[in-house]
Amino acid sequence: MSVSVIEYPQKFVNGHLSKWQAAHQPIMFKIQRQDQSVYLRMLHASGYVRLKINGVCPSSVVIGQSIMYSDGVTTRNWTITNIVTTSTSGYWIHTTGTITGAVYGGFVNFTDAYQNYFVETRILAVNQSIQYAEIGTSKNKVDLNGIANVNIQEWIRSKCDFQNEFDYDVINEAIIGEGGKYSIQFREIYNGVSLPYVNLGPLNYWTNSAKQIQEIYGTNMGEYVPTLDAERTDLAKFQSVFERPTFFVGWPFSLNFIWSDNMLNIALTREEETFDVNGVTVATTSTSLNPSHRFAANRLMLNDDYTSNVKTLDVWLNSGSVITYSPIDFNNNYSDGTIFQAFTPIETINSENPRK
Repeated sequence: MSVSVIEYPQKFVNGHLSKWQAAHQPIMFKIQRQDQSVYLRMLHASGYVRLKINGVCPSSVVIGQSIMYSDGVTTRNWTITNIVTTSTSGYWIHTTGTITGAVYGGFVNFTDAYQNYFVETRILAVNQSIQYAEIGTSKNKVDLNGIANVNIQEWIRSKCDFQNEFDYDVINEAIIGEGGKYSIQFREIYNGVSLPYVNLGPLNYWTNSAKQIQEIYGTNMGEYVPTLDAERTDLAKFQSVFERPTFFVGWPFSLNFIWSDNMLNIALTREEETFDVNGVTVATTSTSLNPSHRFAANRLMLNDDYTSNVKTLDVWLNSGSVITYSPIDFNNNYSDGTIFQAFTPIETINSENPRK
């Protein structure tokens, strides 16, 4: 027996995967129950369907029971009329119904043999040290086609925190409660028997965010997830509701951004260009970010050391040098390039004489 995830809450951003989801919208996984794999499906000359099943026939499977068959395109619910063992591996099931042609592959679910079947999903929150802690479980019945939709938002949302933990004393920092990692495990339960949990799928990520469902990536945070991609024209966005934020000199100010898993071995730099009231460049700076806060929702400080003639500034993030994190060898082939859209401009206002 097994369970497969056939649909993840992930989106491709110009060919690169975004595994980041908004915690205040449904986080859905579609799972598929698959009891045993099918080697061959064929229509017998006498008019019944034969299924060559891989493995050993469970003792609870008998003639007269209902089964579900799927080859990924066609799904049928039939009744077992005969079970035939073979001298080699596997066994044959004869069923009611007709279906043309012969197909290799597919699977069957023993609907009647495994009573009270459901899938239990275990949700694990992951801290910055990649340590797992269970935060809840979800029990889901599958439909006649063996499919269930599992929404884990209720538990992921419980990790959100609106308390500001940023002390505004470092260039960037991953903020617990504004984003994090999570993983899920599944186990099958039937006839009072609980199978072991299994890990399915990659590590995923969440941010303390809400999105409009009709947006290009739905509830996925793809618009805000940077990728190393020279062909990408829609650069990743900072997480801000303001198109033109205002910075009051001497008061705390930060921008939120996602330092995604797509930047595994790549350093980031904060770039700033300041302008006077006439739009003339005053200064440009480039500062390296702290890479120990990767794979998280970060807060980013501005330079906050501006001369009195600075009225506006642009700020953006660039991909930088290759850094060591995993055995993957990038051979230093990635060149520097802007990966985040810039705020153009951020208006700076002297805190002693703020304008409205």
